[in-house]
Amino acid sequence: MPEGQIERFGKVVYDEHGHLHLGEIEFGRLMKELLSQRLEKLGIKMTFIDKDLGYELRCADPIPFDAEYTATSVMPPSSSCSRPNLKNTAPSSAS
Repeated sequence: MPEGQIERFGKVVYDEHGHLHLGEIEFGRLMKELLSQRLEKLGIKMTFIDKDLGYELRCADPIPFDAEYTATSVMPPSSSCSRPNLKNTAPSSAS
């Protein structure tokens, strides 16, 4: 990507080692655009949908930050939305 164009995707912040903070930019939209451009050069037309991933991408249960963030989010406590508890839901093998 040409220098100075990444600012279109959000706030550009680097750490002390020069690594870009991916959480500060719209990474999904960036990847969507880059992939579309590269495939277009190859004559391939494809549609992409960008999606931000959290603990889904880490393939792990939510960390305490995730739990705290969702507990204090803008969703009212009376909301019917909830994440099912999948632990200990396997059928028991009682004989």
